[in-house]
Amino acid sequence: MSVSESQQLAALVDRLLGRFPTASADKIRTLVEEERSQLEGSRVRDYIAVLIEHTVRDRLRALGFDETHHTIPDSDAGQAGGNVRAGKVPIETTFNARITIRNGGLGGGTS
Repeated sequence: MSVSESQQLAALVDRLLGRFPTASADKIRTLVEEERSQLEGSRVRDYIAVLIEHTVRDRLRALGFDETHHTIPDSDAGQAGGNVRAGKVPIETTFNARITIRNGGLGGGTS
């Protein structure tokens, strides 16, 4: 296992610990190592950490561990005074973009 891969797996364990707070670090490390050993002979190593993460998440869910989904608090949501929610654009931005496009902005001609 390369240094980069071992760093990715260490970060993976940390992510899974945050996502499954009722699971012990030892349990998560064990599952990650089991999945890594299953993929040991793989020639393409680029996506090993992603594959392991998906499988370990599925296994933790199947074992009944509670999963935490993180959300962005209002104060960290963006530059528009913290009122931007994920997937929503402030009305000012939408309005200004429409006006810019309507008036020939973004490389278009006037219409």
